[in-house]
Amino acid sequence: MAKRHGKLICAAIIGAAVGCGLAYLNKCKKEESWDDDFDDFQDELDDDFDDEEEVTASREYVTIPKEAAETVTDAAKNVKNAAVDAAKDITDAAADAVENAKDTLEDTAEDIKDGAKDAAQAVADAVSETVDRVKENVSKNK
Repeated sequence: MAKRHGKLICAAIIGAAVGCGLAYLNKCKKEESWDDDFDDFQDELDDDFDDEEEVTASREYVTIPKEAAETVTDAAKNVKNAAVDAAKDITDAAADAVENAKDTLEDTAEDIKDGAKDAAQAVADAVSETVDRVKENVSKNK
């Protein structure tokens, strides 16, 4: 018996769903259809494109005189030459900076070397004096 009640409930639910679907379709038919909306939109687009065709049809072309092209070519050559000159100047400046840095390092190394020799001589003199004093003290204490 439960099977019969289950089938009856299922049939009622399916019937209600079909009825709701039909009612919705009937309501949509009474209102404006979607096709009309899309047709209006297409008409508006067609009008826009018609205007553009008229604009492009009346467009005029301008011829560039040969002198203008030569002027542009000359300006491009001038820019190229200026860029090459600037690159050469930068390269020369970098080479000079490297040479100056090398000279400075060599001078610094020479100064350090001389300073180390002076320090070594001072230490040697101090050690010699200390040795002499120690010898004097040792000979006095004998």
